[in-house]
Amino acid sequence: MLATGGVVRSISNIIQPLLKPDLPVYLWWLGDPPDNDTIFNSLVQLSDRVIVDSTSFFNPEQDIHTLALLRQAAPDCALSDLNWGRLTPWRQLIIQFFDVTEYRPFLAGVTSIEIEHAAAPLATQTLSESGDVSPNPACALLLAGWLKARLGWSLATDTAHNIRDTASGTYHWSMEHTASPRVTTQLGSPRARTGKLSYAQAASIDIRPQVQSHIRPGSICLVRLTSSFEGKQATFTIDREGDPDLVLTSVELSLGVRPQRTVSLTSTPNESELLHDELEIMGHDQLFEQTLQEVADLLG
Repeated sequence: MLATGGVVRSISNIIQPLLKPDLPVYLWWLGDPPDNDTIFNSLVQLSDRVIVDSTSFFNPEQDIHTLALLRQAAPDCALSDLNWGRLTPWRQLIIQFFDVTEYRPFLAGVTSIEIEHAAAPLATQTLSESGDVSPNPACALLLAGWLKARLGWSLATDTAHNIRDTASGTYHWSMEHTASPRVTTQLGSPRARTGKLSYAQAASIDIRPQVQSHIRPGSICLVRLTSSFEGKQATFTIDREGDPDLVLTSVELSLGVRPQRTVSLTSTPNESELLHDELEIMGHDQLFEQTLQEVADLLG
């Protein structure tokens, strides 16, 4: 169906009689989700799931807030972001660090998260011919929100040193521990870790752009977790090093650096595959929706 002009205002009334009551309805919204838009809201009311792709958001901060508000205003409608699927390999690599028995205690002692996202070598925000926006920290924000929730962190009361540079996609948040960290052996299935652990130490999250001309804008370039446990230091790093298809994972301990591992990212699904996966989900993606709210809280 192609609707133009004034007919667009009645599009939901035109579509509704065509829907089958026993089939789920998916709304794939291209571009930025509008804030308080009658047409968009009427289509959401008809839908069981709304799918967006934050890699094309021109106003990522505002759009994340819009989605978080939509989650509250339409709780029966599930939300999806194709960027969440692109993060799956990165979340798996982070989890694999702490599947190693020797490294697992350091999960409780993580004090610093650093994430870098690819940006085009231009001084101002731009939209490429393929629809990519640069800079666009949406993917980095989602990864930060997921890590924040998994580690049980909350924003520190002292916000004097926090940084929020929307134009460049640069952020810094002072954090603090509030709960036992959680890890997953299968994504989306958190398992609590309990024990005699202390969470008095402060923590931080940093997001910054990395100029890359050969990597899709918004893509994750680097993730680094710094940890301290019983007087021992450890740094866990996943670094793309400018290669669109490969990453290097490394662990640096107080007693030395462990051998690096090269991991292929060529299995990262394309847009049609990501959309296919979303169409197979019938209910809410609770982990994504929780992460979305975490990011909205970070952005205030």
